[in-house]
Amino acid sequence: MKRIFALLALTILATLSYSVSAQSIIGKWSCTAGPQVETMRAMGSTIEKSITTQTFNDDSSYETYVYMKLHLTKESYSASILIEYTEHGTYSYANNTLTYFCNNIDFKSCDIQYDDPSLNAIKSYVEESVKGQFEQVYGGSAIYHVTFISDNEANLKFENDVMPIEFNIIRTE
Repeated sequence: MKRIFALLALTILATLSYSVSAQSIIGKWSCTAGPQVETMRAMGSTIEKSITTQTFNDDSSYETYVYMKLHLTKESYSASILIEYTEHGTYSYANNTLTYFCNNIDFKSCDIQYDDPSLNAIKSYVEESVKGQFEQVYGGSAIYHVTFISDNEANLKFENDVMPIEFNIIRTE
């Protein structure tokens, strides 16, 4: 009888361990856009294409790939913007908290084309300013609250003073 209870206890423990490990952040994920897209639309942006993937490795390193093409219209100008980069760093995940530590951002493209050709004179300055804004996160961290919807989907929320960021990640590998 003791063996049966011991076997039952081990079975329950193994099942619980599987449930916890199934909700691991390790793997490759695609990202969905969150409410910040509506904020961008309210500011005059139209997102033509957006691809974001995140890979969390078991050695606590991560890679985020971003490709975003958008069109921005303001009162006096409009522009097409293409941003493509890969971010590398380390992460920690515990107690539903995911903390990113950015080490590097490798820009593949940061291109702004103004509809008014006379504004292209400031193009390189604006592109370098955009890159500079991204590069300010080097050595910094960002903390997200993680809520698993299922073993293969989670919601990430980042609270900040500028614009709260929220999106879902869906496991692809």
